Amino acid sequence: MLYDVSESIRSNHIDDNSLHNAFALVNDVFVAEDYLQKAEKPRYVHYTNMRLLDRYLLANQSRSLGERHGRARRALAIIMRDWHDFEQDRLSYFDSNDEPPKNVIGYRYQQENKQEDLVAHLRERVRTLDLLSEIAAVGSLPDTRIISSDMSNYASDWEYFSDNADRELSHFLCLPRSTWHDEVMFLRMIHATECCFAGILASLETLPALALQKNWLGATAALKAATYFSDFLLQHWKVFETMPVLHFFDGFREDTGDASAIQSQRFQRLDTLVRGLGDTKRTALGHQLEGKAIAEWTPPPIATLPGLLEAARLAGSEGQDFVQVVQDFDDDLFAWRSKHFGVAMRYLPKEAKGTGNEGTPYLKATYAEPRLDQSANDQATPLQGPAKASELSSFRCTSTMALVPEKCPRLAAFRLRPIAANVVQDYVAQARDQLMPVIMARKTHIEGTLGRYGEFFGARKYPVARQYDDFVTKGRFPELLVPALLLSLELRSGVLMGIHRVQSGSRITFDVATDGETFLGIANKDIRCSPHEPVVRDSKGIIASVFQGPDKRTMVDFDKVPKNTEILLIVLGYPQMLATEFDEAIADCRTFISAVGYPLIEEWQA
Repeated sequence: MLYDVSESIRSNHIDDNSLHNAFALVNDVFVAEDYLQKAEKPRYVHYTNMRLLDRYLLANQSRSLGERHGRARRALAIIMRDWHDFEQDRLSYFDSNDEPPKNVIGYRYQQENKQEDLVAHLRERVRTLDLLSEIAAVGSLPDTRIISSDMSNYASDWEYFSDNADRELSHFLCLPRSTWHDEVMFLRMIHATECCFAGILASLETLPALALQKNWLGATAALKAATYFSDFLLQHWKVFETMPVLHFFDGFREDTGDASAIQSQRFQRLDTLVRGLGDTKRTALGHQLEGKAIAEWTPPPIATLPGLLEAARLAGSEGQDFVQVVQDFDDDLFAWRSKHFGVAMRYLPKEAKGTGNEGTPYLKATYAEPRLDQSANDQATPLQGPAKASELSSFRCTSTMALVPEKCPRLAAFRLRPIAANVVQDYVAQARDQLMPVIMARKTHIEGTLGRYGEFFGARKYPVARQYDDFVTKGRFPELLVPALLLSLELRSGVLMGIHRVQSGSRITFDVATDGETFLGIANKDIRCSPHEPVVRDSKGIIASVFQGPDKRTMVDFDKVPKNTEILLIVLGYPQMLATEFDEAIADCRTFISAVGYPLIEEWQA
């Protein structure tokens, strides 16, 4: 019943922020529990409660590198501290009672032909965790233990936990499915690893902009910050090695079902950005529900480490330090993949299927190749970034439009490869949950923007202003996927956007209409344009009017992907809009593009 109620609350606006947060937590937990009960086998996202960790790590949110690193470090610190305390508490109980807590399986382990301490492996684990939790520690970490007297001040237990994100993470992230002691270790390893992946990705995703600015000093600092996480990845394998082999394959492995690292979208995105996808890996990912989007993803060179490495080398002495950090970073990741392969070989019999039913032959074929330098040589192309209006591009703004300054809005566009509907649905679901806090934080700025668009639109009325009021005052949000996606982007800044499906490589022109020019609107009615009305055209005609909306011919359906087509995302500011205000909307679009697998083909601004 709680699950059903949380689904209802999640799709409607409620004014009580405490209650809203409580049901967000309920939904995160029970979506996973509902799936685990109904599915034949659990999957990585649900088995690991990844939705809860994603929310804590600010996934799909437009945040600074410092904020994203801070959250990754804080989550890692909480996970390692709580894991250490859990192991220490159980070891203390054993030492006091000469037996493990009731119903715990696989606590003691007798090594062959040895009669010494039956929990020696766990004493070594606690010593290792003591060191690692110290390495992971951050300042001002609160006590997240349950305080009964504090809990009584809340209307429900759920509200008590959801009132503090750190407390949520401590008590609801690690929910093992068996009573095997080492399953907790297995889950905590995954959670700590995902925090490291998040920290590394945060750095990698800042590098293209810094490289385009030729800011190699900043790029070097950003990547150096990622080496904390890559180093930690290597260090915490030491904990895994304290688990007896029999405890995994003959113990709790069946309870993990098909949950596997190949289903980690963070790792696959990271690996693709660092060294690209070989044929073996691309095929394997195509077999995975969680990996299909990555299998179809080819990020532009500007977004990849091989492309950045080539650009840094071309920069000569200015890029020299960056080149060195890249090589050190690549060594860390290669060592981590090697260790992962070694662990799989040790803990899985040769005939066993691990890594999402691909087995150890898959890891053997992919852990070592390609290496970064090989990828750089194979993939390097000239460094490319957002095309300006004066550069060679598939977009253009006509001089006729530019000569009407009172009607020429600020312009930007993104050409994207097709995106799977389920990927967009996941993004919209998370963006919808985060939208109200973002609006409240930017409220004055957004309402000022809406007012200036209102002046630009005049008697036609600016549609985003009405949608903003409907969402803020009534909690109304579109049920259809495409309008929901657009609104999740537009309401963050108040800036007008549009989305279309166009022919691959087609020329897109920002222009003004002639008197009486018409096109078939999205409502299946002819739309008549006034003289000099700003419009967007492809080779076949008008696809949108700034004042009167999109056409029917190029409307998007993410469930259908016609051959040789692409997604066009356009951003339309009002005339004389400040660059800083327009750039905020551009940043939101880039965050969306990154969140759905970076399918960017071209970015353009006038």
